Amino acid sequence: MKKTLLFLLSVASFIGVYAQPVIHGYDVNPVPGETIEIKSKNNQSLNLGANGANQAWDFSNLSQTQGYINTITSAYSSPVGTPGAFSFPDANLRIQYNPSDTIYYYYNADSSSYKYLGYGDTSGGAIGWVTNPRSVFRYPLTYNTHYIDTINEIFTAPSSNDTETTHGIIDRNVVAYGSLTLPSGTFNNVLKITSTTTDTTYMQQDIYIDLTIETYWLYPGIHTPLLYSESDFGQIFHPNGSITNTGGTSFFYATGTPTAVNEIVAKKYKVTCFPNPAQNTVNLGFELKQPGDVVVKVMAANGTVVLKQENHYGQSGATTLPLNINQLAAGIYFADLNISGVHINQQFIKN
Repeated sequence: MKKTLLFLLSVASFIGVYAQPVIHGYDVNPVPGETIEIKSKNNQSLNLGANGANQAWDFSNLSQTQGYINTITSAYSSPVGTPGAFSFPDANLRIQYNPSDTIYYYYNADSSSYKYLGYGDTSGGAIGWVTNPRSVFRYPLTYNTHYIDTINEIFTAPSSNDTETTHGIIDRNVVAYGSLTLPSGTFNNVLKITSTTTDTTYMQQDIYIDLTIETYWLYPGIHTPLLYSESDFGQIFHPNGSITNTGGTSFFYATGTPTAVNEIVAKKYKVTCFPNPAQNTVNLGFELKQPGDVVVKVMAANGTVVLKQENHYGQSGATTLPLNINQLAAGIYFADLNISGVHINQQFIKN
């Protein structure tokens, strides 16, 4: 499993059962101090199922998979003051994928993307960093989103005086959405994303050419892919002309049934959206514990902003903001409330 491509995804957009999912970048930041548990299995591939709209993927029998399934608990923390953090000044997240690991991975999460910056080994001092931050994902993500990113990485190991460079291309496509059933339950409005990575690594003597095919199933509100599959095919070319074939398959799935972050925050601020469906006006109700800024915008199902932001300074207590939606076409929309930096999405239907 390529740990550099694993990530924690926090999404706070609540989407109705029949709506096309949209995942926004401002909701991606994992919470330092959080731990996530997954179950992984090496040397076994999955039937990835169909692509397209409104698919249904059933992986309810994964827990009955024959062979050893490893349980991994990953920990997330702030990189400030940690070993190796000086090598990644732009990082705002550090991930340890297994408690026994001495390797930490560094990321930067902002409103438009989730970037992988590199890793550091606290035991031997080895460091690998990207010379151009690699976008693990770019936002918003929705059905048929497609982008290509380049790979330029450098690895150094002071103990062995070893240096390696890697160059390549990542091609990612959001190929489907629908419902996903795991041993922990069924999740609606899941995005399925495929990723093809081709890269070449120049080692001290050998050249390593690699092809990796990955599939992610992402669900709004869960901080890790619900399901992930990887197939890796590589060849190492040696100076004497011989070739070593490498590669394998693996998958992991999230355990438990986490509660969507958006639902928790919406309850905290007592957010409501009425009437729903609406014809000419939709009202957004919320309650502030103290006065603060509220910014509202309305987005279509594909993430496009269709109404300009409305700035409002809210007093403490219950507040209702009416939005004129008379000019909108009939369909499903999302009202995004930014309450003092906290985003809450509410779905509504325009008749």
